[in-house]
Amino acid sequence: MRGDGSIQELPHLDLTPPTFPIDTPQWTAAMAASTPSDPTRLRLVTWNMWFDDRAQAQRFDALIVDVLALNPDVVCLQEVTPQVLSAIEASALLQSTYEHSPEPVSPYGCLILARRALRPKFANTPLPSKMGRSMVTCVVQGHMGTLPDVIIGTVHLESLNAPAMREAQLRACAAVFLPHANAVLCGDFNFDDTQAWGDWHRDRIRPLENDVLAVTLPDFEDAWPKLCPGVRGATFDGVHNPVCVADRNEVMRYDRVLIKRGQWQGISMALLGEHALDASGIKISDHYGLVVDCAVRDH
Repeated sequence: MRGDGSIQELPHLDLTPPTFPIDTPQWTAAMAASTPSDPTRLRLVTWNMWFDDRAQAQRFDALIVDVLALNPDVVCLQEVTPQVLSAIEASALLQSTYEHSPEPVSPYGCLILARRALRPKFANTPLPSKMGRSMVTCVVQGHMGTLPDVIIGTVHLESLNAPAMREAQLRACAAVFLPHANAVLCGDFNFDDTQAWGDWHRDRIRPLENDVLAVTLPDFEDAWPKLCPGVRGATFDGVHNPVCVADRNEVMRYDRVLIKRGQWQGISMALLGEHALDASGIKISDHYGLVVDCAVRDH
């Protein structure tokens, strides 16, 4: 979702929604070929799915294949539509491995899938918002209680030109995390760490909204610059994803994984969904996803 306000905020209503593929041979093959879950690690995926109806079924199928190939412990999704949720609920393959957060996603929202073996406990915290935004959280027991518990929250912070609202939302998230020694906040933050939206159109640069993180979440560390130093890591890229992103100048790191300085730390991280799905150039989403592996700190 762009940050400028020039596009429609709500998804197009389709009276004949696509039939989503479920439990395809590609899903089964991806899961079978994946590396077994490491009991000393926690693997997290976050991805804004893009609610647009263009090639929606094809993009959903490709996203699930990519996710299953990674065999993550927790999957945090944004811009999940009711049709996508129904497909997830109808998948025997997904349901056998994961539980999902119970909150409704109408017209779209955030969803967490967490490995059943981690005994997830879900909650939902409404955020200050004109768009009905909330933070979905999940407390997981690190591999059947052998590792420290951690609370994982996912958000789609306020879209458009709303820095004050996003700051209020981050403060609300911080209050939820306060009692927890170990926490992760991930999702679509709708601001970049190097520029404000539209700076490429202006003679004068606006203050950097990213500075709000040091104020609202001082105990958290942005995982990407730590684990991938010197790599831009743009997750919304009009240059390399022009079919899905209208403005070629919009190259932004909207999507984040913040890890609280506790017992868990990030050890590796990568972008997801950079490949085109067909000759049209369309990709899984207008956002790239992120995968991060976490481990318990050595003391």
